[in-house]
Amino acid sequence: MSKRSQTLSLLLRHKPHILELNMDKEGWVPLQQIIERSHIFDTGAYTLEEIKNIVKTSDKQRFSISDDGLYIRCNQGHSKHLNISINSKRLSFSWNSRK
Repeated sequence: MSKRSQTLSLLLRHKPHILELNMDKEGWVPLQQIIERSHIFDTGAYTLEEIKNIVKTSDKQRFSISDDGLYIRCNQGHSKHLNISINSKRLSFSWNSRK
């Protein structure tokens, strides 16, 4: 897992407050917030293309992006209890690089 992927995972699982991310009760965060607020990192801001690539190449399918492409979440391992289910109000998809 790359450093950028690890950072994204940390933000979505344990520390959304670092970027003041608005996470809903199912763990969804607006992608635009990550893109706009991540410029504070030494490595620079995330781009949409970079985030999509991280999701696509995640060996353990750590992330999901909503069907409308506006939200992202980690699929598991959150510090706080979230209501994550297959019947989420935002349908999600995960890319699996292994087929």
